[in-house]
Amino acid sequence: MRLESLYRQEPLSAASQLKDLIAETVELVELHLPEIDTSPVRRTLNRQQHIWKPVREEKA
Repeated sequence: MRLESLYRQEPLSAASQLKDLIAETVELVELHLPEIDTSPVRRTLNRQQHIWKPVREEKA
Protein backbone atom coordinates (compact mmCIF):
# COMPACT_ATOMS: atom_id res chain seq x y z
CA MET A 1 0.00 0.00 0.00
CA ARG A 2 2.76 2.43 0.88
CA LEU A 3 4.55 1.71 -2.37
CA GLU A 4 1.43 2.30 -4.46
CA SER A 5 0.75 5.60 -2.68
CA LEU A 6 4.06 6.94 -3.99
CA TYR A 7 2.59 7.15 -7.49
CA ARG A 8 0.27 9.91 -6.29
CA GLN A 9 3.06 12.00 -4.72
CA GLU A 10 5.22 14.74 -6.15
CA PRO A 11 8.41 13.18 -7.60
CA LEU A 12 10.89 14.54 -5.03
CA SER A 13 8.64 13.59 -2.14
CA ALA A 14 8.04 10.14 -3.60
CA ALA A 15 11.77 9.58 -4.05
CA SER A 16 12.44 10.48 -0.43
CA GLN A 17 9.64 8.25 0.83
CA LEU A 18 10.82 5.40 -1.39
CA LYS A 19 14.31 5.68 0.10
CA ASP A 20 12.79 5.50 3.60
CA LEU A 21 10.74 2.45 2.63
CA ILE A 22 13.83 0.70 1.26
CA ALA A 23 15.79 1.52 4.43
CA GLU A 24 13.01 0.02 6.57
CA THR A 25 13.02 -3.11 4.40
CA VAL A 26 16.79 -3.45 4.82
CA GLU A 27 16.35 -3.13 8.59
CA LEU A 28 13.84 -5.99 8.53
CA VAL A 29 16.23 -8.13 6.49
CA GLU A 30 19.02 -7.41 9.00
CA LEU A 31 16.74 -8.31 11.90
CA HIS A 32 15.27 -11.51 10.49
CA LEU A 33 18.05 -12.69 8.16
CA PRO A 34 21.32 -11.63 9.81
CA GLU A 35 23.29 -13.94 7.51
CA ILE A 36 22.46 -11.65 4.57
CA ASP A 37 25.09 -8.99 3.88
CA THR A 38 23.20 -5.73 3.46
CA SER A 39 26.28 -3.49 3.43
CA PRO A 40 26.19 -2.82 -0.35
CA VAL A 41 22.59 -1.63 -0.07
CA ARG A 42 23.42 0.45 3.01
CA ARG A 43 26.30 2.14 1.18
CA THR A 44 23.99 2.98 -1.72
CA LEU A 45 21.31 4.34 0.61
CA ASN A 46 23.83 6.49 2.46
CA ARG A 47 25.23 8.00 -0.73
CA GLN A 48 24.26 11.62 -1.23
CA GLN A 49 22.33 12.06 -4.45
CA HIS A 50 22.60 15.31 -6.35
CA ILE A 51 19.52 16.80 -7.90
CA TRP A 52 20.15 17.96 -11.42
CA LYS A 53 18.08 20.73 -12.89
CA PRO A 54 16.95 20.26 -16.48
CA VAL A 55 18.84 22.24 -19.07
CA ARG A 56 16.66 24.50 -21.14
CA GLU A 57 17.44 24.82 -24.79
CA GLU A 58 18.14 28.32 -25.96
CA LYS A 59 16.01 29.60 -28.79
CA ALA A 60 17.95 30.84 -31.82
